[in-house]
Amino acid sequence: MDISKKRPGRFLPPPPRSFPGQRWVNIGLRCAHLVGVAGMGGGYLFALPEAQWQAFGHLTLATGALLVLLYVWTDAHWLLQLKGQAILLKLVLLGLARFQPEWRPEAFVAVIVLSGLFAHAPSRVRSHAWGLGLHREGNQERSSDGRSTSTRRPATGSSKGKRDLSPSGRPAGRR
Repeated sequence: MDISKKRPGRFLPPPPRSFPGQRWVNIGLRCAHLVGVAGMGGGYLFALPEAQWQAFGHLTLATGALLVLLYVWTDAHWLLQLKGQAILLKLVLLGLARFQPEWRPEAFVAVIVLSGLFAHAPSRVRSHAWGLGLHREGNQERSSDGRSTSTRRPATGSSKGKRDLSPSGRPAGRR
């Protein structure tokens, strides 16, 4: 078989992808996840009997798992980026809290602080991939020296007069 005919990068994840309504699925899952986190937080912070907050814990785990699946399906590079690694760290902290109940309040507060930091950090921080020197922002990859390497072919035709929008619909560069 001719090596040049092989699909390049076949072991690499596909480029970012989406489906119609994905934004609303993400928003719905995040809202349900926040409800679960709030209920679970009450149990962790006030040392309530597990039966009083267990349903919230299940909701948190289910919606969290669905969000992770959505992010990995959208772009498998997510696992290599700080935002994906922060989720793994939060899972470690919650696992610690599960097996060391006396650490539950501290672990829960640490998870909330990590969530706040990564939710509001600049995209270049959240999307940084350790060791790869790349961060993916929308349809652009940037090397650690700031050079842009497009992950999609540019559209044909003139873009003069058109605003450059990110996948979220915001003007590019405003994250």
